[in-house]
Amino acid sequence: DILELAVGDPDFDVKLAARRALVKLGPEVAGIATVYIVEVLGENDHECEGAARMIFAEEAARTLRELATDNGVSEQIAQVAVSLIPMANWRTGEAIGKVLRDLCEAHRCWGVARLIEFLEDPSDKVREAAVSALGCLAFNAPPEVKPALAAAKDKDASFFVREAAMKGYQRVDQELEMFTRCKIVHSTPGRI
Repeated sequence: DILELAVGDPDFDVKLAARRALVKLGPEVAGIATVYIVEVLGENDHECEGAARMIFAEEAARTLRELATDNGVSEQIAQVAVSLIPMANWRTGEAIGKVLRDLCEAHRCWGVARLIEFLEDPSDKVREAAVSALGCLAFNAPPEVKPALAAAKDKDASFFVREAAMKGYQRVDQELEMFTRCKIVHSTPGRI
């Protein structure tokens, strides 16, 4: 019941409280939550199609982000988050990127590799969601993200994908630049 509230309640405050409760209940519940999300997304239910399915995917990604603080299920969370990309819009893509950003490095790299594969998808919406997710990795972006975003912003056939890739590229580039600048500014002489 708490999981249904975390993903499907129309009241934002209820969703937020339910997500926090899920985190406090521990890794077993986080595992059950990810299985539930996979089951609901896998159903070929006519009630959960189109816009409703996208909204569910976005809320599921936000719920996964709350659960991502627990490393006991981070591999499963990475797999579920990336599996949301084919039904995602750009907002869901950003939520998925934030989920991956909060995971440990090994699972983040697995997710990034999968997102880069989605850049070859024939659907503009899938590619747009993938570049939105990659852009949200910001300072946690592995080195292969920047060239992938650069290629998408320069060569993709869709204007919307190129625009999202440009924003993502700038976000990743600025974060890397800011991270380096902070390291230099806050370093002691001789220890850059």
